[in-house]
Amino acid sequence: MFDFIRRKIAAGGQPESLLGGNSIIVGLPGDIVVVNLERCWWAFESDGGGREIVRSAAGHDVYGDDDHVKALRAVFLRFGQESLETRRLAKALETGATVVVIFPAKAVLRGTAIDVFEDFIQRRFQKTSDAFDIVKLYTSPVRPGGEKFCRKFRGRKGSQVVLNLSGEGVKYLHYDPSEKDVVIDALESDWPVSATPEALSQLAESRIRGMDPNSFRRMREAIEGGLLLVYLPERPRERMPIFGSSALLLDKAPGGSIDLSGGGVFRWWRTSAAAEQE
Repeated sequence: MFDFIRRKIAAGGQPESLLGGNSIIVGLPGDIVVVNLERCWWAFESDGGGREIVRSAAGHDVYGDDDHVKALRAVFLRFGQESLETRRLAKALETGATVVVIFPAKAVLRGTAIDVFEDFIQRRFQKTSDAFDIVKLYTSPVRPGGEKFCRKFRGRKGSQVVLNLSGEGVKYLHYDPSEKDVVIDALESDWPVSATPEALSQLAESRIRGMDPNSFRRMREAIEGGLLLVYLPERPRERMPIFGSSALLLDKAPGGSIDLSGGGVFRWWRTSAAAEQE
């Protein structure tokens, strides 16, 4: 039932030098670039290129705030003009490709990360991050009773949609302090941490069936535009039944199939150095 989660499909038609990598800045199929400013690692999976790990600045699990800031500053200072990371961003700037930036959840760290990233963009490209087609995200506490677990944003190339199938909240970051960050609610605000696979599958089925019909249209538009981000639980015992049930239902969505294992869809979840070494 969940075989498509495990598939590793070799990337085709993409410049190998700009795909993949062991870094905080990683290239994905479809000319997507991911920048990780958070202290944890992230896994991204797509059918156009299998699974990629986006590491933290320190390269390992970091718990102290000062240690993370120090590592973040150091890693950006190491990215020279000819580094692979700089070339990935330069290509995104040239082609208008989408850049997904994941910021720290902790507010004080987020402010520092913004400064470090903006300083790097200014130093290397003499621009601000808004010169990119950019999606800025960070995880956040769950909003009790929140129902909006699928949200649409306007990118330069088309719709950018985040579908949150996890038990934690996600926010779309606005740099402008006059604008509130947009909440993408958890799939369920009272997350069933110890639930069985069957209960998790039933939860996903219930929530997908109760979705706003406009969400199906938004997801199809995002896939056509090349970017639907599906946020999943960290633990495999939760991730697989949640994603499997959601994918099966959305494949038969009103108005036409939504293929969560197809092109233009990127599944992502929190991971760690320890988890990736298992």
